[in-house]
Amino acid sequence: HISTERFLNMVFLVNYEIGKKVKILNAQKTGSLIAAIRKEQNRTQQDLANELGVSSAAVSKWERGVSHS
Repeated sequence: HISTERFLNMVFLVNYEIGKKVKILNAQKTGSLIAAIRKEQNRTQQDLANELGVSSAAVSKWERGVSHS
């Protein structure tokens, strides 16, 4: 048998790792959606960046799921 403390630590670590992976997958899924809609509208990353007041590099990061800020 393992101790309750050890068990809870294991559960915490597993949930933490799953949470990180879900966050990454959500960022990638959101980025893919941004890119798909942008392309469907025949717009460039620069077009979208200008409209939103951000850099085209920021749009690129969003579409790759690297950053949402």
